[in-house]
Amino acid sequence: MRVRSYAKINLGIEILGKREDGYHEIRSLFQTIDFSDELEFKRTQDRKIILHGNDPAVPWDGRNLIYQAIEQIRQKAGVFFGLEIYVNKNIIVINFFDYHDNRNYYGNGNIF
Repeated sequence: MRVRSYAKINLGIEILGKREDGYHEIRSLFQTIDFSDELEFKRTQDRKIILHGNDPAVPWDGRNLIYQAIEQIRQKAGVFFGLEIYVNKNIIVINFFDYHDNRNYYGNGNIF
């Protein structure tokens, strides 16, 4: 099965607070655009999750949110068949929180 995961433009974001799991609760307004990553899913004979893709900057292991989501779905549904997922990344990956203090990257530390 092949699916597209569309890019979005954040029109507004409000950080509501930090959750116990370390992530932040947010309220956002966004619009999808006609630009996407492409994901291909294949069922396998074993019980493993195999996640890989074309961008070496992306962690393709248990740190990846795709991997984590599949694990949670499997646990909740009680279904543990194997799955191989290939991600053709077209959308650039930039994590502001990794770069916001890098003055060489942003000049003055701000992105705006």
